[in-house]
Amino acid sequence: SPIERCKKTALELIKGYNEKIEIVEDNCLGDPGIYIKDDKTAIKAFNNYSLINIMNKQIKNEYLEGFEDYIVGSKKLENKILNEKYEKEKIIVYISHDAIINPFVAYLNKVESINKNEIIDYLEFFEIIKENNSIRYVKPKKSFF
Repeated sequence: SPIERCKKTALELIKGYNEKIEIVEDNCLGDPGIYIKDDKTAIKAFNNYSLINIMNKQIKNEYLEGFEDYIVGSKKLENKILNEKYEKEKIIVYISHDAIINPFVAYLNKVESINKNEIIDYLEFFEIIKENNSIRYVKPKKSFF
């Protein structure tokens, strides 16, 4: 399952840090995530369109059955990040999937479409910096390892 893959990724990252780190599950990042309103009807879109087409339809805020409004979903994650309490100089890692990460980064950058070669790959990540009362995107990183 996507959630299990995210947890496995988190466990591998924790091994690399060699410290006790808590894993917190949150349906905002998957199962169903910020962009899915009804997973039973949203599956039709995944059966009818490629992932890149779904993401671009979202970014253009085109109707997809079972999907949340793109701006509403993006703001939900943006507010979650902005309201997250953390100790200064600490890192919070959010692990999710391309279908959530790419549209969210497009939202932050006000991008109007995504090319297939821009989709985040396994173990690639985007760094997002929280400063004061806003967040900003920093270019994609190729890998944690």
